[in-house]
This record gives sequence, C-alpha cells and structure tokens, in this order.
Amino acid sequence: MRQPLFAILMLFILVFFSGGGSFVLGQETEALPPLETLEVANDYTAGASLESIQGFLNSIKTMRANFIQIAADGSMAKGTMYMERPGKIRFEYTEDNPLLIVSDGAIVNLIDYEIGQITKWPVAETPLALLLQEDIVLGDNVELATIPTETGPVTMVSTYDPDKPEQGTLTLYFTGSGKSGDSPLLLDSWEVVDAKGSLTRVVLSGSEINIPLDDDLWKFEDPRNKRFERRRRR
Repeated sequence: MRQPLFAILMLFILVFFSGGGSFVLGQETEALPPLETLEVANDYTAGASLESIQGFLNSIKTMRANFIQIAADGSMAKGTMYMERPGKIRFEYTEDNPLLIVSDGAIVNLIDYEIGQITKWPVAETPLALLLQEDIVLGDNVELATIPTETGPVTMVSTYDPDKPEQGTLTLYFTGSGKSGDSPLLLDSWEVVDAKGSLTRVVLSGSEINIPLDDDLWKFEDPRNKRFERRRRR
C-alpha cells in the first residue's frame, strides 16, 4: 500500500514596517522589527483512515441520493442516483435530459432516448467499478489525503488501475471521520479524470443508505419504443 499522500500547507511570513521610516540621504533608517511568523497546525488525524473508509463502503448495500453532475465543459445535469452492490447502479436524470444510465449488475447501459441508442460497457471496465464491487478493497494504487475545511475535514481517496489506464482516475470525497464522538462518514462526491484528462464531478446530497430498492430500477425501456419528448421552455 502506498504511504498516505498528505496535503502541504504553506507558511506565509508577514513583515511589517512600523513608524513610517524612510530612506533619506544623511539620516539613519529605523531598525526593522522582528519577523512575525504565522504557524499553522499540521494535524491530519481528524480525517478518516483508509481502513474506516473501506469499512464504510463495504457497509453500503443500497443507496439513494440526489446528484449534480458537472462535466468537463462546465455543463451541469442533475437527477437521482440509485445503487445496489454488487454491480447495480442507476442515474435517473431530470425530465429535461434524455439520458438514462443503468447497470443490471454486469453491463452498464447508457440509453439516449432522443436518438434511440444504447451504448454498453462491462461494469468492471467503468471508473465506478470500485464502488460496485462485492468486496471493496482499498489496497495498491490508492492515495489518501485529508483537507482541513471550515466545516470539518474532507478525506480524499484516489485510485487507478495501471492495467486499465483507459478507466482514468477515480477520486472519492468523504466528510466526517467515523471516529467515536465525531461526525459519521459520508460519501460527499467523486471525480473521474479520464485517459484524456477530462474531469467529471458528481456531487451527492440527501443520501439514504441501506433502504429497500425496487428491482425494476435495474431495467429500462427500449429507446426504439419510447422516444424522448423534450419539454417546451416557457
């Protein structure tokens, strides 16, 4: 396992000149005051450990959450995400978006109802394969970092598969520490950087974990039989 990758905090030294001293020929300049150094605490223990994150992810059997997706070009889409491990996930976009993403446990289907087309990938060959595994193991090729924020620590877990560079890099963001007496762990968002360097970010809200989900969520209607009708903007 790689050593944790810690964020680096820079220390800024502020130098103040007091008394309005000036450099004038024939006059002595005032002595400079001592340097004032601002020290920032370098405490990363507040974040979650790799072991606690792994345990948390494995504890999620089902999940439902609202999501906002920000593409590399800045465009945004939103909807509801459903997940059932192992292998099943559904991104149900709002009615103004003709796309639907559904995995039945083995195959991820991208359905475009506007053009009547389906694109398919094996779950294991998608960036989110880690999240959908039956047994999630955060071992090799994983880096962890904790970022202090005003609302508490945010822990980042980045992972990639050197044998499948086309999948890019997946970075998961967690709030809370999961430690006794602290706030519980929560999957806040994730980022995917593809092989071309394009970044897509998904932000979650209103997450519900380990709730009953309908089996019909992992099915979809044939786009050739149901064409998308875009709402007219008023």
